[in-house]
Formats: sequence, C-alpha cells, structure tokens
Amino acid sequence: MNRPAGRVLVVDDHADMAESLAEVLESLGHSARYTTDPRAVLGMATRHRPHVVFLDISMPHLDGFSLAGVLKRAFPAIRVVAVSGQTREQHGSRNGAAAFDAYLAKPVDASMLQAVLNESLK
Repeated sequence: MNRPAGRVLVVDDHADMAESLAEVLESLGHSARYTTDPRAVLGMATRHRPHVVFLDISMPHLDGFSLAGVLKRAFPAIRVVAVSGQTREQHGSRNGAAAFDAYLAKPVDASMLQAVLNESLK
C-alpha cells in the first residue's frame, strides 16, 4: 500500500523524544524536522510548511494547548496532534483542546502513529 509522504514537525522539550520521533517519521518516508523550543515553532512552520505537527502538551514557556491554537490560527489547514505522557482524561477539558486533531500517548505506539499519519495526510 502506498502511503502519502508528508512534511512533519515534532515539538517536544525533551530532545531525545523529539529527535527519536523525527527519526521514526523519516524512516516512514516523511520529511521531518524537530525542535525543543516551542517559541521557535512558528518560524519553523513558516519555513518547513508541515502538513502535521506532533506537539508535546507540557512544555515550558508555551504549553501545547496554547501553541496548538496559535498554529491553527496561523495555518488553518495544518493537522496538530497532541503527544503527552498523560491521558486525554488526565488533561481534562482545557481551552485549546479543540485545536488538536488527534491525541497520542507517550511512548508513541508505531501503529497508532501510522494511523494518525494516514488520516492526516489524506
């Protein structure tokens, strides 16, 4: 089965997590970039034009809920996927939760990652 390749951005304040997820995405045939600084995301998104952003929720300076809203306003077609060590229920109904198109729990399961990518890149 041919899977569409996409441009993907990973944002996580833990460098090992960001880099390893970007490497997995590259191994799946996608063009992946990553950053550990949520303040750099808008500039990177402008340059890289990702189809999908995998976004950690708990980060310093700018949390994932706030950043998801900013991304959606700046790039309405972008798909934003929450990636968190907590369940969706543990986060509760925070403002900005609606900006997420999907939710993945850490550690990210490869089959769930691929399912989200397949849906996001239709």
